[in-house]
Amino acid sequence: MMINYLVLPFGKMAYYLEGEGQTIVFLHGWGQNFSSFKKIVSNLISEYQVLGVDLLGFGHSEVPTTPLSVKEYADSLKALFDTLMINSPIIVAHSFGGRIALKYCADYGAEKLFLLGAAGLKKRSIRRFFQIWYYKIFRKIYKIIAPKKYQKLIDKSGSKDYRSAKGIMRQILIKTVNYDSRRDMKRVACPTYLFWGLLDEETPYGDGLKMAKIIPNAEIVTFYNSGHFCYIQEEQRFIKMLKDLL
Repeated sequence: MMINYLVLPFGKMAYYLEGEGQTIVFLHGWGQNFSSFKKIVSNLISEYQVLGVDLLGFGHSEVPTTPLSVKEYADSLKALFDTLMINSPIIVAHSFGGRIALKYCADYGAEKLFLLGAAGLKKRSIRRFFQIWYYKIFRKIYKIIAPKKYQKLIDKSGSKDYRSAKGIMRQILIKTVNYDSRRDMKRVACPTYLFWGLLDEETPYGDGLKMAKIIPNAEIVTFYNSGHFCYIQEEQRFIKMLKDLL
Protein backbone atom coordinates (compact mmCIF):
# COMPACT_ATOMS: atom_id res chain seq x y z
CA MET A 1 0.00 0.00 0.00
CA MET A 2 1.27 3.45 -0.91
CA ILE A 3 2.28 5.76 1.90
CA ASN A 4 0.58 9.15 2.24
CA TYR A 5 0.97 11.98 4.73
CA LEU A 6 -1.36 14.37 6.50
CA VAL A 7 0.35 17.51 7.77
CA LEU A 8 -0.85 18.41 11.27
CA PRO A 9 0.20 21.32 13.52
CA PHE A 10 2.44 19.00 15.55
CA GLY A 11 3.89 16.80 12.79
CA LYS A 12 3.24 14.67 9.70
CA MET A 13 1.09 11.57 10.13
CA ALA A 14 1.57 8.66 7.73
CA TYR A 15 -1.42 6.72 6.43
CA TYR A 16 -2.23 4.06 3.85
CA LEU A 17 -5.47 3.79 1.90
CA GLU A 18 -6.61 1.11 -0.52
CA GLY A 19 -9.80 -0.63 -1.66
CA GLU A 20 -13.43 0.36 -2.00
CA GLY A 21 -16.53 0.10 0.15
CA GLN A 22 -17.09 0.59 3.87
CA THR A 23 -13.94 1.96 5.53
CA ILE A 24 -12.11 -0.12 8.12
CA VAL A 25 -9.48 1.77 10.10
CA PHE A 26 -6.57 0.00 11.80
CA LEU A 27 -4.85 1.53 14.83
CA HIS A 28 -1.73 -0.16 16.22
CA GLY A 29 -0.36 -0.47 19.73
CA TRP A 30 2.56 1.27 21.43
CA GLY A 31 5.88 0.56 19.72
CA GLN A 32 4.12 -0.91 16.68
CA ASN A 33 2.91 0.49 13.35
CA PHE A 34 0.36 -0.31 10.68
CA SER A 35 2.53 -3.07 9.19
CA SER A 36 1.59 -5.35 12.11
CA PHE A 37 -1.84 -5.72 10.45
CA LYS A 38 -0.45 -6.58 7.02
CA LYS A 39 -1.75 -10.17 6.83
CA ILE A 40 -5.17 -9.17 8.20
CA VAL A 41 -5.52 -6.39 5.63
CA SER A 42 -4.77 -8.72 2.70
CA ASN A 43 -7.91 -10.68 3.61
CA LEU A 44 -10.14 -7.58 3.61
CA ILE A 45 -8.88 -5.39 0.79
CA SER A 46 -11.14 -6.95 -1.86
CA GLU A 47 -14.33 -6.16 0.09
CA TYR A 48 -13.55 -3.01 2.06
CA GLN A 49 -11.66 0.25 1.89
CA VAL A 50 -8.79 -0.15 4.35
CA LEU A 51 -7.22 2.82 6.07
CA GLY A 52 -4.06 2.14 8.02
CA VAL A 53 -2.47 4.72 10.27
CA ASP A 54 1.00 5.11 11.73
CA LEU A 55 0.13 7.02 14.87
CA LEU A 56 2.31 10.07 15.50
CA GLY A 57 5.67 9.01 16.88
CA PHE A 58 5.59 5.56 15.26
CA GLY A 59 6.34 3.97 11.91
CA HIS A 60 6.72 6.55 9.13
CA SER A 61 4.98 9.30 11.09
CA GLU A 62 6.98 12.08 12.67
CA VAL A 63 7.61 12.35 16.38
CA PRO A 64 5.22 15.11 17.45
CA THR A 65 6.67 18.46 18.45
CA THR A 66 4.68 18.39 21.70
CA PRO A 67 3.64 15.60 24.10
CA LEU A 68 0.19 14.75 22.78
CA SER A 69 -2.76 13.79 24.94
CA VAL A 70 -5.19 10.96 24.16
CA LYS A 71 -7.68 13.58 22.98
CA GLU A 72 -5.13 15.14 20.62
CA TYR A 73 -4.44 11.72 19.11
CA ALA A 74 -8.19 11.19 18.66
CA ASP A 75 -8.58 14.64 17.12
CA SER A 76 -5.75 13.89 14.68
CA LEU A 77 -7.81 10.91 13.48
CA LYS A 78 -10.83 13.18 13.07
CA ALA A 79 -8.73 15.53 10.95
CA LEU A 80 -7.64 12.60 8.77
CA PHE A 81 -11.19 11.28 8.35
CA ASP A 82 -12.46 14.75 7.47
CA THR A 83 -9.70 15.14 4.87
CA LEU A 84 -10.57 11.79 3.30
CA MET A 85 -14.33 12.42 3.69
CA ILE A 86 -14.80 9.26 5.76
CA ASN A 87 -17.95 9.04 7.85
CA SER A 88 -18.87 6.35 10.41
CA PRO A 89 -15.77 4.18 10.02
CA ILE A 90 -15.31 0.72 11.45
CA ILE A 91 -12.33 0.90 13.80
CA VAL A 92 -10.03 -1.98 14.71
CA ALA A 93 -7.61 -0.95 17.44
CA HIS A 94 -4.93 -2.74 19.44
CA SER A 95 -3.63 -1.82 22.91
CA PHE A 96 -2.55 1.87 22.90
CA GLY A 97 -4.60 2.37 19.74
CA GLY A 98 -7.63 1.10 21.65
CA ARG A 99 -7.39 3.92 24.16
CA ILE A 100 -7.37 6.43 21.30
CA ALA A 101 -10.26 4.63 19.55
CA LEU A 102 -12.36 4.79 22.71
CA LYS A 103 -11.85 8.55 22.92
CA TYR A 104 -12.63 8.98 19.23
CA CYS A 105 -15.81 6.89 19.41
CA ALA A 106 -16.98 8.68 22.55
CA ASP A 107 -16.51 12.11 20.95
CA TYR A 108 -17.37 11.45 17.30
CA GLY A 109 -18.96 8.03 16.95
CA ALA A 110 -18.27 5.09 14.62
CA GLU A 111 -20.10 2.28 12.84
CA LYS A 112 -18.45 -0.48 14.89
CA LEU A 113 -15.50 -0.77 17.23
CA PHE A 114 -13.18 -3.76 17.62
CA LEU A 115 -10.81 -3.54 20.59
CA LEU A 116 -7.88 -5.97 20.65
CA GLY A 117 -6.32 -6.25 24.10
CA ALA A 118 -7.06 -2.55 24.51
CA ALA A 119 -5.50 -0.23 27.05
CA GLY A 120 -7.75 2.15 28.91
CA LEU A 121 -8.09 1.15 32.54
CA LYS A 122 -5.83 3.07 34.89
CA LYS A 123 -4.49 0.73 37.55
CA ARG A 124 -5.86 1.46 41.03
CA SER A 125 -4.35 -0.66 43.76
CA ILE A 126 -2.64 -0.18 47.13
CA ARG A 127 0.40 -2.03 45.82
CA ARG A 128 0.63 0.30 42.85
CA PHE A 129 0.28 3.34 45.13
CA PHE A 130 3.21 2.26 47.28
CA GLN A 131 5.34 1.41 44.22
CA ILE A 132 4.91 4.95 42.94
CA TRP A 133 5.45 6.41 46.42
CA TYR A 134 8.67 4.41 46.84
CA TYR A 135 9.94 5.48 43.43
CA LYS A 136 9.26 9.20 43.96
CA ILE A 137 10.78 9.34 47.46
CA PHE A 138 13.96 7.44 46.66
CA ARG A 139 14.40 9.20 43.33
CA LYS A 140 14.64 12.52 45.19
CA ILE A 141 16.97 11.13 47.86
CA TYR A 142 19.32 9.31 45.47
CA LYS A 143 19.49 12.26 43.08
CA ILE A 144 21.06 14.35 45.87
CA ILE A 145 23.25 11.88 47.75
CA ALA A 146 23.81 8.84 45.49
CA PRO A 147 23.96 9.55 41.74
CA LYS A 148 24.79 5.94 40.83
CA LYS A 149 21.84 4.56 42.80
CA TYR A 150 19.66 7.26 41.24
CA GLN A 151 20.58 6.16 37.73
CA LYS A 152 20.10 2.49 38.64
CA LEU A 153 16.63 3.28 40.02
CA ILE A 154 15.71 5.18 36.84
CA ASP A 155 16.99 2.38 34.60
CA LYS A 156 15.05 -0.34 36.44
CA SER A 157 11.80 1.53 37.04
CA GLY A 158 8.73 1.44 34.85
CA SER A 159 7.63 -0.87 32.08
CA LYS A 160 9.69 -1.96 29.09
CA ASP A 161 7.88 0.67 27.00
CA TYR A 162 8.74 3.37 29.55
CA ARG A 163 12.42 2.43 29.65
CA SER A 164 12.71 2.41 25.86
CA ALA A 165 10.77 5.65 25.28
CA LYS A 166 12.80 8.85 25.13
CA GLY A 167 12.07 12.56 25.23
CA ILE A 168 8.63 13.58 24.03
CA MET A 169 7.56 9.96 23.50
CA ARG A 170 8.21 9.19 27.17
CA GLN A 171 6.12 12.21 28.14
CA ILE A 172 3.33 10.97 25.86
CA LEU A 173 3.51 7.50 27.43
CA ILE A 174 3.20 8.96 30.93
CA LYS A 175 0.20 11.06 29.89
CA THR A 176 -1.40 8.06 28.23
CA VAL A 177 -0.92 5.61 31.10
CA ASN A 178 -2.34 8.15 33.55
CA TYR A 179 -5.44 8.68 31.42
CA ASP A 180 -8.41 6.62 32.57
CA SER A 181 -10.80 5.83 29.71
CA ARG A 182 -13.77 4.77 31.83
CA ARG A 183 -15.72 7.94 31.04
CA ASP A 184 -15.07 7.45 27.34
CA MET A 185 -16.20 3.82 27.56
CA LYS A 186 -19.55 4.86 28.99
CA ARG A 187 -20.15 7.18 26.02
CA VAL A 188 -19.37 4.68 23.25
CA ALA A 189 -22.66 4.18 21.42
CA CYS A 190 -21.66 1.82 18.60
CA PRO A 191 -21.56 -2.00 18.80
CA THR A 192 -18.24 -2.94 20.40
CA TYR A 193 -16.38 -6.25 20.29
CA LEU A 194 -13.48 -6.95 22.62
CA PHE A 195 -11.08 -9.52 21.16
CA TRP A 196 -8.91 -10.64 24.06
CA GLY A 197 -6.18 -13.20 24.63
CA LEU A 198 -6.79 -15.23 27.78
CA LEU A 199 -3.01 -15.29 28.37
CA ASP A 200 -2.52 -11.55 27.93
CA GLU A 201 -0.08 -10.16 30.50
CA GLU A 202 0.12 -6.60 29.13
CA THR A 203 -3.58 -5.84 29.37
CA PRO A 204 -4.92 -8.78 31.43
CA TYR A 205 -8.07 -10.65 30.44
CA GLY A 206 -9.76 -9.25 33.54
CA ASP A 207 -9.46 -5.78 31.99
CA GLY A 208 -11.44 -7.00 29.02
CA LEU A 209 -14.18 -8.36 31.27
CA LYS A 210 -14.37 -5.02 33.09
CA MET A 211 -14.56 -3.07 29.84
CA ALA A 212 -17.31 -5.32 28.54
CA LYS A 213 -19.40 -4.32 31.56
CA ILE A 214 -18.68 -0.60 31.24
CA ILE A 215 -19.14 -0.16 27.48
CA PRO A 216 -22.80 -0.24 26.41
CA ASN A 217 -23.63 -2.83 23.75
CA ALA A 218 -20.30 -4.63 24.14
CA GLU A 219 -19.30 -8.27 24.11
CA ILE A 220 -16.02 -10.08 24.63
CA VAL A 221 -14.56 -12.68 22.26
CA THR A 222 -11.98 -14.88 23.99
CA PHE A 223 -8.84 -16.18 22.30
CA TYR A 224 -7.77 -19.05 24.51
CA ASN A 225 -4.26 -19.58 23.13
CA SER A 226 -3.19 -15.95 22.80
CA GLY A 227 -1.38 -13.32 24.80
CA HIS A 228 -1.37 -9.62 23.90
CA PHE A 229 -1.39 -10.15 20.12
CA CYS A 230 -4.42 -12.34 19.43
CA TYR A 231 -4.64 -11.09 15.83
CA ILE A 232 -1.17 -12.52 15.18
CA GLN A 233 -1.09 -15.53 17.50
CA GLU A 234 -4.47 -16.86 16.35
CA GLU A 235 -4.54 -15.18 12.98
CA GLN A 236 -6.96 -17.44 11.09
CA ARG A 237 -9.54 -17.47 13.87
CA PHE A 238 -9.18 -13.72 14.25
CA ILE A 239 -9.83 -13.13 10.55
CA LYS A 240 -12.87 -15.43 10.60
CA MET A 241 -14.37 -13.78 13.68
CA LEU A 242 -13.72 -10.31 12.34
CA LYS A 243 -15.37 -11.08 9.02
CA ASP A 244 -18.35 -12.71 10.70
CA LEU A 245 -18.93 -9.67 12.92
CA LEU A 246 -18.40 -7.15 10.14
